[in-house]
Amino acid sequence: MKQKILSFATIVFLAVQFISCSSDDNTKIDKEPNDKEPIETVAINDTKLIAALKELGYEFEGNDIKVDQKVKETQTLNLSSKQISDLEGIKAFENLNEIKLADNKLDMEFDFNQLPETVTAIELQGNDLYEFYNLAERSIDKLYLPEKARFNMEDVLDFYKANKDAVDNGTIDMKMTVKGGLKTYTTLREIPDPILREYMQETFPSLFPNAGDLLDIATPMRIPENTAEFQLGREFNQSKTKDPNYDETRDPDSYDNTYLWMDEAGEEFKTTKIENYEGIQYVLQHKDYGATWININNNHQAKNTTIEYLKIPDNGISWLWMRNFHIARGVKITNTSLKQLNFTFMSGFKTLDLSSSADLFVGGSLTMSTLKITNNPDLEEIIVPKSKLSDMQWGQVQLLYLPKLQKADFSHLNSFWGTSWFRGLPAWNVEFPKTLTEVEHQISISFDDVMLTTHKEKCIELMHKVEASTPNFRFLYCGIDPNKGNRWSNTIFMDKDGNLL
Repeated sequence: MKQKILSFATIVFLAVQFISCSSDDNTKIDKEPNDKEPIETVAINDTKLIAALKELGYEFEGNDIKVDQKVKETQTLNLSSKQISDLEGIKAFENLNEIKLADNKLDMEFDFNQLPETVTAIELQGNDLYEFYNLAERSIDKLYLPEKARFNMEDVLDFYKANKDAVDNGTIDMKMTVKGGLKTYTTLREIPDPILREYMQETFPSLFPNAGDLLDIATPMRIPENTAEFQLGREFNQSKTKDPNYDETRDPDSYDNTYLWMDEAGEEFKTTKIENYEGIQYVLQHKDYGATWININNNHQAKNTTIEYLKIPDNGISWLWMRNFHIARGVKITNTSLKQLNFTFMSGFKTLDLSSSADLFVGGSLTMSTLKITNNPDLEEIIVPKSKLSDMQWGQVQLLYLPKLQKADFSHLNSFWGTSWFRGLPAWNVEFPKTLTEVEHQISISFDDVMLTTHKEKCIELMHKVEASTPNFRFLYCGIDPNKGNRWSNTIFMDKDGNLL
Protein backbone atom coordinates (compact mmCIF):
# COMPACT_ATOMS: atom_id res chain seq x y z
CA MET A 1 0.00 0.00 0.00
CA LYS A 2 2.84 2.39 0.88
CA GLN A 3 4.47 1.65 -2.50
CA LYS A 4 1.23 2.60 -4.37
CA ILE A 5 0.90 5.88 -2.42
CA LEU A 6 4.54 6.75 -3.18
CA SER A 7 4.11 6.03 -6.89
CA PHE A 8 0.98 8.22 -7.11
CA ALA A 9 2.80 11.12 -5.36
CA THR A 10 5.71 10.79 -7.75
CA ILE A 11 3.42 10.95 -10.78
CA VAL A 12 1.70 14.11 -9.46
CA PHE A 13 5.08 15.78 -8.80
CA LEU A 14 6.39 15.03 -12.30
CA ALA A 15 3.18 16.29 -13.93
CA VAL A 16 3.38 19.61 -12.06
CA GLN A 17 7.02 20.02 -13.07
CA PHE A 18 6.25 19.36 -16.76
CA ILE A 19 3.42 21.92 -16.90
CA SER A 20 5.41 24.66 -15.12
CA CYS A 21 8.59 24.43 -17.21
CA SER A 22 9.37 26.42 -20.35
CA SER A 23 12.13 25.86 -22.89
CA ASP A 24 13.70 29.36 -22.89
CA ASP A 25 13.08 33.01 -21.98
CA ASN A 26 10.87 33.63 -25.04
CA THR A 27 9.00 30.34 -24.92
CA LYS A 28 5.90 29.51 -22.89
CA ILE A 29 3.76 26.39 -22.64
CA ASP A 30 0.03 27.00 -22.27
CA LYS A 31 -2.38 24.18 -21.49
CA GLU A 32 -5.25 24.05 -23.95
CA PRO A 33 -8.81 23.64 -22.60
CA ASN A 34 -10.49 20.25 -22.62
CA ASP A 35 -7.22 18.57 -21.52
CA LYS A 36 -5.55 18.86 -24.96
CA GLU A 37 -1.78 18.76 -25.29
CA PRO A 38 -0.18 22.05 -24.16
CA ILE A 39 0.82 24.46 -26.97
CA GLU A 40 4.22 26.12 -26.84
CA THR A 41 4.37 29.85 -27.70
CA VAL A 42 7.31 32.08 -28.64
CA ALA A 43 7.43 35.87 -28.30
CA ILE A 44 7.72 37.98 -31.47
CA ASN A 45 8.90 41.58 -30.98
CA ASP A 46 8.39 43.17 -34.40
CA THR A 47 4.77 44.15 -35.09
CA LYS A 48 5.46 44.00 -38.83
CA LEU A 49 6.69 40.42 -38.50
CA ILE A 50 3.61 39.53 -36.46
CA ALA A 51 1.33 41.00 -39.13
CA ALA A 52 3.18 39.17 -41.92
CA LEU A 53 2.92 35.83 -40.12
CA LYS A 54 -0.78 36.36 -39.39
CA GLU A 55 -1.33 37.00 -43.11
CA LEU A 56 0.19 33.58 -43.74
CA GLY A 57 -2.29 31.95 -41.35
CA TYR A 58 -0.18 31.47 -38.23
CA GLU A 59 -1.97 31.75 -34.88
CA PHE A 60 -1.00 34.06 -32.01
CA GLU A 61 -1.80 34.71 -28.39
CA GLY A 62 -1.11 38.42 -28.11
CA ASN A 63 2.40 38.86 -29.51
CA ASP A 64 3.31 35.19 -29.01
CA ILE A 65 3.17 32.80 -31.94
CA LYS A 66 1.66 29.38 -31.26
CA VAL A 67 4.15 26.67 -32.16
CA ASP A 68 1.50 24.36 -33.52
CA GLN A 69 1.75 21.70 -36.22
CA LYS A 70 1.62 24.34 -38.98
CA VAL A 71 4.69 26.09 -37.57
CA LYS A 72 6.52 22.82 -37.02
CA GLU A 73 5.89 21.67 -40.59
CA THR A 74 6.85 24.97 -42.25
CA GLN A 75 9.92 24.63 -44.46
CA THR A 76 9.68 27.86 -46.49
CA LEU A 77 8.74 31.37 -45.38
CA ASN A 78 8.25 34.25 -47.81
CA LEU A 79 8.46 37.45 -45.76
CA SER A 80 9.64 39.76 -48.53
CA SER A 81 8.52 43.41 -48.63
CA LYS A 82 6.90 43.40 -45.18
CA GLN A 83 8.85 46.29 -43.54
CA ILE A 84 10.38 43.83 -41.04
CA SER A 85 13.28 45.14 -38.93
CA ASP A 86 13.62 42.51 -36.17
CA LEU A 87 13.63 38.70 -36.50
CA GLU A 88 13.46 37.87 -32.80
CA GLY A 89 11.33 34.74 -32.39
CA ILE A 90 11.85 33.35 -35.89
CA LYS A 91 13.58 30.31 -34.37
CA ALA A 92 10.10 29.04 -33.52
CA PHE A 93 10.17 27.59 -37.05
CA GLU A 94 12.47 24.74 -36.09
CA ASN A 95 12.24 22.91 -39.43
CA LEU A 96 12.61 25.95 -41.67
CA ASN A 97 14.85 25.44 -44.73
CA GLU A 98 14.35 28.66 -46.71
CA ILE A 99 13.52 32.21 -45.64
CA LYS A 100 12.90 35.09 -48.04
CA LEU A 101 13.59 38.47 -46.43
CA ALA A 102 14.09 40.64 -49.50
CA ASP A 103 13.15 44.34 -49.45
CA ASN A 104 12.62 44.73 -45.72
CA LYS A 105 13.98 47.18 -43.12
CA LEU A 106 16.82 45.03 -41.80
CA ASP A 107 19.45 47.63 -41.01
CA MET A 108 23.27 47.71 -40.81
CA GLU A 109 23.91 44.28 -39.26
CA PHE A 110 22.60 40.77 -39.86
CA ASP A 111 23.47 37.88 -37.53
CA PHE A 112 22.89 34.48 -39.13
CA ASN A 113 22.66 32.92 -35.67
CA GLN A 114 19.21 34.45 -35.23
CA LEU A 115 17.88 32.00 -37.82
CA PRO A 116 16.98 28.35 -37.15
CA GLU A 117 19.97 26.05 -37.68
CA THR A 118 18.02 24.21 -40.38
CA VAL A 119 17.97 27.23 -42.72
CA THR A 120 20.13 26.73 -45.82
CA ALA A 121 18.56 29.28 -48.18
CA ILE A 122 18.36 33.01 -47.38
CA GLU A 123 17.32 36.04 -49.44
CA LEU A 124 18.49 39.41 -48.07
CA GLN A 125 18.57 41.61 -51.16
CA GLY A 126 16.94 45.02 -50.80
CA ASN A 127 18.01 45.55 -47.17
CA ASP A 128 20.51 48.20 -46.04
CA LEU A 129 23.08 45.80 -44.59
CA TYR A 130 26.85 46.19 -44.25
CA GLU A 131 27.82 43.65 -41.58
CA PHE A 132 27.08 39.91 -41.72
CA TYR A 133 27.93 37.91 -38.62
CA ASN A 134 28.40 34.14 -38.15
CA LEU A 135 27.96 33.40 -41.84
CA ALA A 136 30.96 31.06 -41.98
CA GLU A 137 29.37 28.81 -39.36
CA ARG A 138 26.35 28.06 -41.53
CA SER A 139 25.82 25.39 -44.17
CA ILE A 140 24.19 27.42 -46.94
CA ASP A 141 23.34 26.51 -50.53
CA LYS A 142 21.48 29.72 -51.44
CA LEU A 143 22.46 33.25 -50.39
CA TYR A 144 21.16 36.45 -51.98
CA LEU A 145 22.89 39.59 -50.70
CA PRO A 146 22.06 43.32 -50.82
CA GLU A 147 24.12 45.85 -52.74
CA LYS A 148 26.09 47.14 -49.74
CA ALA A 149 27.50 43.65 -49.17
CA ARG A 150 30.09 44.53 -51.81
CA PHE A 151 31.97 46.43 -49.11
CA ASN A 152 32.08 43.50 -46.69
CA MET A 153 35.60 42.07 -46.66
CA GLU A 154 35.19 39.82 -43.64
CA ASP A 155 32.33 37.32 -43.28
CA VAL A 156 30.96 37.56 -46.83
CA LEU A 157 34.39 37.45 -48.47
CA ASP A 158 35.52 34.61 -46.19
CA PHE A 159 32.38 32.61 -47.03
CA TYR A 160 33.01 33.07 -50.74
CA LYS A 161 36.68 32.08 -50.46
CA ALA A 162 35.76 28.93 -48.56
CA ASN A 163 33.10 27.99 -51.14
CA LYS A 164 34.52 29.52 -54.33
CA ASP A 165 34.40 26.36 -56.44
CA ALA A 166 30.82 25.60 -55.39
CA VAL A 167 29.72 29.18 -56.14
CA ASP A 168 31.50 29.26 -59.49
CA ASN A 169 29.98 25.96 -60.66
CA GLY A 170 26.51 26.79 -59.34
CA THR A 171 26.33 24.23 -56.53
CA ILE A 172 25.89 27.15 -54.14
CA ASP A 173 23.56 29.85 -55.47
CA MET A 174 25.32 32.99 -54.19
CA LYS A 175 24.18 36.28 -55.70
CA MET A 176 24.51 39.97 -54.87
CA THR A 177 22.57 43.00 -56.07
CA VAL A 178 24.59 44.88 -58.69
CA LYS A 179 23.10 48.01 -60.29
CA GLY A 180 19.58 46.95 -59.37
CA GLY A 181 19.71 43.28 -60.38
CA LEU A 182 20.95 40.04 -58.83
CA LYS A 183 24.25 38.80 -60.26
CA THR A 184 26.41 35.82 -59.34
CA TYR A 185 28.76 36.98 -56.58
CA THR A 186 32.31 37.86 -57.59
CA THR A 187 35.13 39.70 -55.84
CA LEU A 188 35.62 42.24 -58.64
CA ARG A 189 34.69 45.82 -57.76
CA GLU A 190 34.35 49.07 -59.69
CA ILE A 191 36.12 52.31 -58.72
CA PRO A 192 33.70 54.86 -60.22
CA ASP A 193 35.87 58.00 -60.07
CA PRO A 194 38.52 57.97 -62.83
CA ILE A 195 41.03 60.05 -60.85
CA LEU A 196 40.72 57.84 -57.78
CA ARG A 197 40.91 54.70 -59.93
CA GLU A 198 44.11 55.90 -61.62
CA TYR A 199 45.67 56.75 -58.25
CA MET A 200 44.79 53.34 -56.82
CA GLN A 201 46.07 51.53 -59.91
CA GLU A 202 49.41 53.31 -59.51
CA THR A 203 49.63 52.82 -55.73
CA PHE A 204 48.15 49.30 -55.41
CA PRO A 205 48.68 47.67 -58.84
CA SER A 206 48.47 44.08 -57.55
CA LEU A 207 44.79 44.62 -56.64
CA PHE A 208 43.89 45.16 -60.31
CA PRO A 209 44.09 41.82 -62.19
CA ASN A 210 45.70 42.01 -65.63
CA ALA A 211 46.17 45.78 -65.15
CA GLY A 212 42.42 46.21 -65.72
CA ASP A 213 39.94 48.70 -64.30
CA LEU A 214 38.28 46.32 -61.79
CA LEU A 215 39.72 45.82 -58.32
CA ASP A 216 39.75 42.30 -56.82
CA ILE A 217 39.09 42.41 -53.07
CA ALA A 218 40.26 38.79 -52.69
CA THR A 219 43.77 39.50 -54.00
CA PRO A 220 46.54 39.60 -51.36
CA MET A 221 48.54 42.83 -51.19
CA ARG A 222 52.14 42.55 -52.27
CA ILE A 223 55.14 44.17 -50.64
CA PRO A 224 55.62 47.19 -50.62
CA GLU A 225 52.01 48.01 -51.54
CA ASN A 226 50.78 46.72 -48.19
CA THR A 227 52.51 49.64 -46.43
CA ALA A 228 52.10 52.31 -49.13
CA GLU A 229 50.68 55.55 -47.77
CA PHE A 230 47.22 56.52 -49.01
CA GLN A 231 47.29 60.29 -49.71
CA LEU A 232 44.36 62.07 -51.37
CA GLY A 233 43.82 65.82 -51.58
CA ARG A 234 45.22 68.53 -49.30
CA GLU A 235 44.65 68.63 -45.55
CA PHE A 236 45.68 72.20 -44.67
CA ASN A 237 43.94 75.49 -45.42
CA GLN A 238 45.31 77.75 -48.11
CA SER A 239 47.24 80.82 -46.97
CA LYS A 240 45.63 84.23 -46.77
CA THR A 241 47.58 85.33 -49.86
CA LYS A 242 45.57 82.77 -51.89
CA ASP A 243 42.21 83.40 -50.18
CA PRO A 244 40.49 86.68 -51.12
CA ASN A 245 37.94 86.13 -48.33
CA TYR A 246 40.47 85.38 -45.59
CA ASP A 247 39.16 86.69 -42.26
CA GLU A 248 41.90 87.40 -39.75
CA THR A 249 39.39 87.79 -36.91
CA ARG A 250 38.32 84.14 -37.16
CA ASP A 251 40.03 81.05 -35.85
CA PRO A 252 41.58 79.43 -38.95
CA ASP A 253 40.68 76.03 -37.47
CA SER A 254 36.98 76.94 -37.57
CA TYR A 255 36.57 77.13 -41.35
CA ASP A 256 37.69 75.30 -44.46
CA ASN A 257 39.20 76.88 -47.56
CA THR A 258 41.00 73.81 -48.89
CA TYR A 259 38.77 74.01 -51.98
CA LEU A 260 41.21 76.67 -53.21
CA TRP A 261 43.79 73.95 -53.78
CA MET A 262 41.62 72.72 -56.65
CA ASP A 263 42.61 75.82 -58.62
CA GLU A 264 46.26 74.80 -58.51
CA ALA A 265 47.71 73.23 -61.64
CA GLY A 266 50.08 70.28 -61.66
CA GLU A 267 50.02 66.54 -61.13
CA GLU A 268 50.51 66.90 -57.36
CA PHE A 269 47.08 68.59 -57.06
CA LYS A 270 45.20 66.10 -59.23
CA THR A 271 43.59 64.17 -56.37
CA THR A 272 41.98 67.37 -55.00
CA LYS A 273 39.49 67.00 -57.86
CA ILE A 274 38.19 63.53 -56.89
CA GLU A 275 34.38 63.58 -56.62
CA ASN A 276 33.49 59.99 -55.71
CA TYR A 277 35.54 58.23 -53.03
CA GLU A 278 33.83 54.85 -53.32
CA GLY A 279 36.59 52.27 -53.39
CA ILE A 280 38.84 53.54 -50.62
CA GLN A 281 37.05 50.99 -48.41
CA TYR A 282 38.68 48.14 -50.33
CA VAL A 283 42.10 49.35 -49.22
CA LEU A 284 41.25 50.58 -45.71
CA GLN A 285 39.54 47.25 -44.89
CA HIS A 286 42.10 44.99 -46.55
CA LYS A 287 43.54 42.51 -44.04
CA ASP A 288 47.04 42.88 -45.49
CA TYR A 289 47.12 46.68 -45.32
CA GLY A 290 49.15 48.34 -42.60
CA ALA A 291 50.36 51.74 -43.79
CA THR A 292 51.68 54.23 -41.28
CA TRP A 293 49.66 57.14 -42.61
CA ILE A 294 46.26 57.40 -44.31
CA ASN A 295 45.38 60.97 -45.31
CA ILE A 296 42.12 61.34 -47.26
CA ASN A 297 40.76 64.82 -47.91
CA ASN A 298 37.72 65.97 -49.84
CA ASN A 299 38.62 69.43 -51.11
CA HIS A 300 35.24 70.30 -52.61
CA GLN A 301 33.28 72.92 -50.66
CA ALA A 302 30.37 70.54 -49.98
CA LYS A 303 30.86 67.58 -47.68
CA ASN A 304 31.33 64.36 -49.61
CA THR A 305 28.63 61.72 -49.06
CA THR A 306 29.98 58.79 -51.08
CA ILE A 307 31.40 57.01 -48.01
CA GLU A 308 28.25 56.13 -46.06
CA TYR A 309 29.93 53.75 -43.60
CA LEU A 310 33.56 53.94 -42.51
CA LYS A 311 35.13 50.79 -41.10
CA ILE A 312 38.74 50.47 -39.94
CA PRO A 313 39.47 46.84 -38.95
CA ASP A 314 42.46 45.60 -37.00
CA ASN A 315 44.89 45.58 -39.91
CA GLY A 316 47.87 47.68 -38.76
CA ILE A 317 46.97 51.24 -39.86
CA SER A 318 48.72 53.69 -37.50
CA TRP A 319 47.64 57.22 -38.52
CA LEU A 320 44.22 58.01 -39.96
CA TRP A 321 43.42 61.54 -41.15
CA MET A 322 40.16 62.43 -42.92
CA ARG A 323 38.62 65.77 -43.85
CA ASN A 324 35.20 66.96 -45.04
CA PHE A 325 33.11 63.76 -45.27
CA HIS A 326 29.54 63.06 -44.17
CA ILE A 327 29.51 59.47 -42.83
CA ALA A 328 25.76 58.91 -42.60
CA ARG A 329 25.86 55.27 -41.42
CA GLY A 330 28.52 55.66 -38.76
CA VAL A 331 32.15 54.89 -38.02
CA LYS A 332 33.41 51.53 -36.74
CA ILE A 333 37.04 51.34 -35.61
CA THR A 334 38.39 48.05 -34.22
CA ASN A 335 42.02 48.84 -35.05
CA THR A 336 44.36 48.19 -32.10
CA SER A 337 47.41 49.82 -33.74
CA LEU A 338 46.00 53.32 -34.12
CA LYS A 339 48.32 56.08 -32.85
CA GLN A 340 46.77 59.14 -34.50
CA LEU A 341 43.20 59.97 -35.43
CA ASN A 342 42.44 63.28 -37.11
CA PHE A 343 38.81 63.87 -38.14
CA THR A 344 38.30 67.41 -39.47
CA PHE A 345 34.99 68.80 -40.75
CA MET A 346 33.40 65.36 -40.48
CA SER A 347 29.69 64.82 -39.81
CA GLY A 348 26.87 62.30 -39.77
CA PHE A 349 27.87 60.17 -36.76
CA LYS A 350 26.98 60.75 -33.11
CA THR A 351 29.39 58.31 -31.46
CA LEU A 352 33.09 57.72 -32.01
CA ASP A 353 34.04 54.47 -30.28
CA LEU A 354 37.81 54.13 -29.84
CA SER A 355 37.67 51.49 -27.11
CA SER A 356 39.58 48.98 -29.27
CA SER A 357 42.49 51.37 -29.89
CA ALA A 358 44.35 51.01 -26.61
CA ASP A 359 47.69 51.68 -28.36
CA LEU A 360 46.64 55.32 -28.59
CA PHE A 361 47.99 55.65 -25.04
CA VAL A 362 51.34 53.99 -25.61
CA GLY A 363 54.52 55.94 -26.16
CA GLY A 364 53.44 59.56 -25.87
CA SER A 365 55.93 61.71 -27.79
CA LEU A 366 57.75 58.62 -29.13
CA THR A 367 54.71 57.65 -31.21
CA MET A 368 53.37 61.21 -31.68
CA SER A 369 50.00 59.96 -30.50
CA THR A 370 47.21 62.45 -31.18
CA LEU A 371 43.43 62.61 -31.09
CA LYS A 372 42.21 65.59 -33.11
CA ILE A 373 38.47 65.94 -33.70
CA THR A 374 37.31 69.28 -35.07
CA ASN A 375 34.17 70.83 -36.52
CA ASN A 376 31.89 67.81 -36.19
CA PRO A 377 28.38 69.22 -35.67
CA ASP A 378 26.77 65.85 -34.86
CA LEU A 379 29.25 64.17 -32.50
CA GLU A 380 27.86 63.59 -29.01
CA GLU A 381 30.20 61.02 -27.48
CA ILE A 382 33.81 59.90 -27.77
CA ILE A 383 34.50 56.56 -26.09
CA VAL A 384 38.10 57.02 -24.99
CA PRO A 385 40.22 53.84 -24.89
CA LYS A 386 41.83 52.63 -21.69
CA SER A 387 45.27 51.09 -21.87
CA LYS A 388 46.29 48.13 -19.73
CA LEU A 389 49.51 49.98 -18.93
CA SER A 390 49.70 51.64 -15.54
CA ASP A 391 51.26 54.86 -16.88
CA MET A 392 49.12 56.06 -19.76
CA GLN A 393 51.16 58.93 -21.19
CA TRP A 394 48.98 59.85 -24.08
CA GLY A 395 49.87 62.53 -26.57
CA GLN A 396 47.93 65.51 -27.81
CA VAL A 397 44.18 65.84 -27.27
CA GLN A 398 42.69 68.42 -29.60
CA LEU A 399 38.92 68.88 -29.47
CA LEU A 400 37.65 71.90 -31.41
CA TYR A 401 34.18 73.18 -32.25
CA LEU A 402 32.06 70.19 -31.28
CA PRO A 403 28.79 71.87 -30.26
CA LYS A 404 26.95 68.67 -29.30
CA LEU A 405 29.79 66.78 -27.63
CA GLN A 406 28.68 65.72 -24.15
CA LYS A 407 30.78 62.69 -23.19
CA ALA A 408 34.56 62.29 -23.52
CA ASP A 409 36.28 60.98 -20.41
CA PHE A 410 40.05 61.57 -20.17
CA SER A 411 40.20 61.19 -16.38
CA HIS A 412 42.35 58.04 -16.55
CA LEU A 413 45.23 59.65 -18.48
CA ASN A 414 48.47 60.35 -16.61
CA SER A 415 50.21 62.83 -18.90
CA PHE A 416 50.22 64.71 -22.19
CA TRP A 417 52.87 65.77 -24.64
CA GLY A 418 52.96 68.61 -27.18
CA THR A 419 49.97 70.95 -27.33
CA SER A 420 46.42 69.98 -26.36
CA TRP A 421 43.62 72.28 -27.54
CA PHE A 422 40.11 72.63 -26.18
CA ARG A 423 37.83 75.12 -27.99
CA GLY A 424 34.15 75.46 -28.77
CA LEU A 425 32.84 72.75 -26.43
CA PRO A 426 29.76 74.29 -24.77
CA ALA A 427 27.97 71.03 -23.89
CA TRP A 428 30.92 68.86 -22.81
CA ASN A 429 30.77 67.27 -19.37
CA VAL A 430 34.49 67.92 -18.89
CA GLU A 431 36.55 64.98 -17.61
CA PHE A 432 40.24 65.94 -17.43
CA PRO A 433 42.96 63.67 -15.92
CA LYS A 434 42.63 63.18 -12.17
CA THR A 435 46.39 62.95 -11.61
CA LEU A 436 49.42 63.72 -13.80
CA THR A 437 52.74 61.90 -13.70
CA GLU A 438 55.85 64.07 -13.26
CA VAL A 439 57.67 64.49 -16.59
CA GLU A 440 60.45 66.64 -18.05
CA HIS A 441 59.02 67.29 -21.53
CA GLN A 442 57.00 70.36 -22.46
CA ILE A 443 53.22 70.35 -22.08
CA SER A 444 51.13 73.12 -23.60
CA ILE A 445 47.42 73.52 -22.86
CA SER A 446 45.24 75.84 -24.94
CA PHE A 447 41.72 77.13 -24.16
CA ASP A 448 39.30 79.56 -25.76
CA ASP A 449 36.72 81.87 -24.21
CA VAL A 450 34.03 79.17 -24.20
CA MET A 451 36.20 76.86 -22.10
CA LEU A 452 37.37 79.63 -19.74
CA THR A 453 33.81 80.75 -19.02
CA THR A 454 31.59 77.66 -19.25
CA HIS A 455 34.22 75.30 -17.79
CA LYS A 456 36.53 77.76 -16.00
CA GLU A 457 36.95 75.84 -12.74
CA LYS A 458 37.98 72.60 -14.44
CA CYS A 459 40.32 74.41 -16.84
CA ILE A 460 42.13 76.15 -13.99
CA GLU A 461 42.34 72.87 -12.05
CA LEU A 462 44.02 71.19 -15.04
CA MET A 463 46.51 74.03 -15.48
CA HIS A 464 47.51 73.76 -11.80
CA LYS A 465 48.08 70.01 -12.23
CA VAL A 466 50.19 70.56 -15.36
CA GLU A 467 52.36 73.16 -13.62
CA ALA A 468 52.97 70.73 -10.77
CA SER A 469 53.89 67.88 -13.14
CA THR A 470 56.52 69.51 -15.38
CA PRO A 471 58.94 72.48 -15.32
CA ASN A 472 58.23 72.96 -19.04
CA PHE A 473 54.65 74.16 -19.26
CA ARG A 474 52.78 76.72 -21.35
CA PHE A 475 49.21 77.93 -21.04
CA LEU A 476 47.70 79.59 -24.10
CA TYR A 477 44.54 81.56 -24.75
CA CYS A 478 42.97 81.46 -28.23
CA GLY A 479 41.04 84.51 -29.32
CA ILE A 480 41.23 88.09 -30.56
CA ASP A 481 44.58 89.67 -29.69
CA PRO A 482 44.32 93.48 -29.30
CA ASN A 483 48.11 93.70 -29.41
CA LYS A 484 48.11 92.27 -32.94
CA GLY A 485 45.56 94.52 -34.59
CA ASN A 486 42.56 92.58 -33.26
CA ARG A 487 43.56 89.53 -35.26
CA TRP A 488 42.91 85.99 -34.08
CA SER A 489 45.79 84.40 -32.22
CA ASN A 490 46.32 80.92 -30.82
CA THR A 491 49.40 81.94 -28.81
CA ILE A 492 48.26 84.48 -26.21
CA PHE A 493 50.03 83.47 -23.00
CA MET A 494 48.24 83.21 -19.67
CA ASP A 495 49.04 82.02 -16.18
CA LYS A 496 47.69 78.95 -14.42
CA ASP A 497 44.68 80.93 -13.17
CA GLY A 498 43.61 82.02 -16.64
CA ASN A 499 44.93 85.57 -16.43
CA LEU A 500 46.37 86.91 -19.69
CA LEU A 501 50.05 87.85 -19.57
